[in-house]
Amino acid sequence: MALNDEAKIGNLKRSIDLYCKTQLDTAEGLNIDYDGLPFNDSASGVIGWVQPRILSPNPIQFFPSGGSGQYAEQVPVILQFNIFVKKSGVTTTSLHYDLRDAVAGYFKVGQDINLYESTGTTVQTVLRVREISSDQPMPESNELFHYLYAVEIGFTRRTNKP
Repeated sequence: MALNDEAKIGNLKRSIDLYCKTQLDTAEGLNIDYDGLPFNDSASGVIGWVQPRILSPNPIQFFPSGGSGQYAEQVPVILQFNIFVKKSGVTTTSLHYDLRDAVAGYFKVGQDINLYESTGTTVQTVLRVREISSDQPMPESNELFHYLYAVEIGFTRRTNKP
């Protein structure tokens, strides 16, 4: 049985990458390390970068949605942002917090993100940021400051399958 466009993880990844490109890269000017693409953190001028990663989707939950066998299917996914800043070349220890604030501004609870079909032109539904699941500085190394920001995103759709 073929998956519909809402259920395809490739569409989820493309949609999140497009949102990160539009908001974090283009609007904020952040360096983004996209999963599956080469990234050179030693390139000239790269002091800090954001690494968005889709973690294993949480189990799908079903809720009764009125009569006639209809259910609401909630599809949750954890989206984690690893934020890194090199210690060399920075004059302040707050840059990783500044990058966290930029990311959090676009991934706050209630924020909607379009979920596109495979060509990236037609919106299937919207993903909604449902909760912040992690928001903390991580232990620093000799070379890097690290901050972890993760949100649960997802969408709800009607289905006949309980």
